[in-house]
Amino acid sequence: MMIDLHILDAFSVEALASIQSLQLALNMGFTMVEVEGDSRTVILRIMKEKEDKSYISAYIVDARFLAKSFLKPIF
Repeated sequence: MMIDLHILDAFSVEALASIQSLQLALNMGFTMVEVEGDSRTVILRIMKEKEDKSYISAYIVDARFLAKSFLKPIF
């Protein structure tokens, strides 16, 4: 088991995993992507268009930005 003391909680981990999966798909040249995760809260925050004011908002903004690189991202 690996513990990273810089990650606050499961929501942060899920958001970071979404960012990393989107970045990997982009680097591999995919044009369509489907992102799955265990946290419905994180997925819904990424899908919403309104400003996110939660403590993981920076991750949400990054995930939304990366998602725009694909033709039709599915969450």
